[in-house]
Amino acid sequence: MRSKKSSKKKTIIISVVCMLIITLITTFALSPRAESYDEETARSQDVTTYYNFNGNIEAKDNQIVIADTMMQIKTIYVEEGDTVKKDDILFETTQGQKIRAKIDGEVGETLIEEGATLMTGTKMTTLTDYSNLKITVKVDEYDITSMAQDKEVTVLVNALNKEITGKIAKVSKEAITVNGVSYFTASIDLEKDPDLLVGMSTEVTMISQSAPNVTTISMKALQFDNKNQPFVYYRDNSDKVVAKTVTVGINDGNIVQIEDGVKSGEVVLLPKEKINKIATPLDVMREQ
Repeated sequence: MRSKKSSKKKTIIISVVCMLIITLITTFALSPRAESYDEETARSQDVTTYYNFNGNIEAKDNQIVIADTMMQIKTIYVEEGDTVKKDDILFETTQGQKIRAKIDGEVGETLIEEGATLMTGTKMTTLTDYSNLKITVKVDEYDITSMAQDKEVTVLVNALNKEITGKIAKVSKEAITVNGVSYFTASIDLEKDPDLLVGMSTEVTMISQSAPNVTTISMKALQFDNKNQPFVYYRDNSDKVVAKTVTVGINDGNIVQIEDGVKSGEVVLLPKEKINKIATPLDVMREQ
């Protein structure tokens, strides 16, 4: 009997001690020491988020000039580097057939000689319009609705460390699927710039969301409870550290829009050691 009473008494003592520990831990978690916080003042400013894409500069128009029938070349009228206009004569055959340019552009390497007999499909030269350039980028299927035709984007040309303006010209209507991942393509026309060369790598930036002149706090000041609801710490009229929920809008990774709960000019508290959620007795018990 004495053994059973002793065991029961020991169990009660352990339970009381556990409850005291839980209470102390919970109280500490909900009301940390004042010196464990820094202060931040909410302020009004713009918040903007962006989409980012990568692509290489391409020519919008080019023509591969090929022999459409068997022919013998009599005269070559152009050489590499020449600039031609649409319908200019490039070559003439011994049968009097004239091979003309189908676009405005610059002549590439001439791959044939006068007097040569060509088989159907033989490549003769290329024409490239370097004055009209574009970029083709891959777009995630979840972002495709934001790619509106004629929407302006900013293009950073890496080799030149130079930003130019681009405009969305066309968005594909069918996705390409690779290894189970689907993406669309978007063609972006570039403003004319003599420094641009075909093949240069670029980084494309496009505005996703924008909230002008809104109340903001840093992402560091925003906390989340055990239900992933956002809140902030602040001092009440008694200088006690308390928490209140907030409604958030967009964020750019550094600052977040506060739609409700905090006004511009109010002071919020930043834990010196990041607290991810408000602890509860149940949380503490689960961690035991």
